[in-house]
Parts: sequence; structure tokens; C-alpha cells
Amino acid sequence: KGLLVGWFVSVVATLLLAPEVLLLDEVGLLVVGLLVGLAAQAGDLSESLLKRSVGAVDSGAFVPGQGGVLDRIDSLLFTAPVAYALVALF
Repeated sequence: KGLLVGWFVSVVATLLLAPEVLLLDEVGLLVVGLLVGLAAQAGDLSESLLKRSVGAVDSGAFVPGQGGVLDRIDSLLFTAPVAYALVALF
């Protein structure tokens, strides 16, 4: 459920915001939205795997009750390079 909602939000945001930056048709924007959404999920899963491998519940106490700073930026660490590459390509 979370995966599908994340992809949906990513695609909708791309369709609404990216036409000003990317000169693509709707299908191209849909693909970009799906790729960025996939990268966000990969970032979240990778961060969870990293925490489990070291036996940590939270990635720090700087952001109490939220799992730590790494939980706040895990998706960004993966989506930023993907979005940059897509903008540079198109």
C-alpha cells in the first residue's frame, strides 16, 4: 500500500511540476515519476537494511520519535542523484 501511494504521489508531482524543467511528453514524465518513486523506495529499504545489519532501532536521537536524521533523508539520498541524472539527460 505504501509503495503504491508513494509511486502515485511521485508521478502526480512529476506531472504537475516537472514540465517546466523537463521537455518531455506525458509518457516521459510518467516514466520519470516512476523512476524517482522507485529510487525513493530503494533509499528507504536500504536505510532499513543498514539499521538492521547493525541492530539499531533508530539512526540517531537528534530527531526524537522520528527514527533519526537518516530516516528523514534516506529517500533523498537516492532520489537526488536519479533526478539530477534525468534532468541532465533531458
